[in-house]
Amino acid sequence: MPIPARRCREVVLSLILTTTRYSRRHPYAHCVSDARKNIQRLWIVFSVIYGVFRWVLVWHYLEKYGVNPLIFGAIELSSSCGYAIYSGRLVAAAIDQELSRHKRLVLITITWFILPDAYIFMSAGQMPRTVIGFIVTAVLLTGIVGATAILRRTKTNNRPSVLVDA
Repeated sequence: MPIPARRCREVVLSLILTTTRYSRRHPYAHCVSDARKNIQRLWIVFSVIYGVFRWVLVWHYLEKYGVNPLIFGAIELSSSCGYAIYSGRLVAAAIDQELSRHKRLVLITITWFILPDAYIFMSAGQMPRTVIGFIVTAVLLTGIVGATAILRRTKTNNRPSVLVDA
């Protein structure tokens, strides 16, 4: 007999944010897995929206310095998707305490995060120091915010769980 959707939502709301590892044999394991997938999809959507916002800013402000907005847009949108996918996997690996996956995913996530900004610096000609300072500050702030969010999320979830297999 299938588990009622209402009960699944209750379990997910109470467990997904506090569970480290959960047993795949637990009757509600699929609920947690489905919720993680939905959160991942939402994170991808928000990352792409943020990428479009950055694309518009680059088009408006950096085209005059030699940055091709169409190439940047292609790099930014693909990078936004890659960053969202791998940062989501990074958080899941950290929560599930899968250190071998965690180390590899850190490098992949950082690469996706830096790629569009690397293109800006490689393709732009002479930019004023204020523009360079603004770009570097924006990259550092978003990087710090992202790293802090990942660390906070994984630290709150690294508590023993009632669903961990013995």
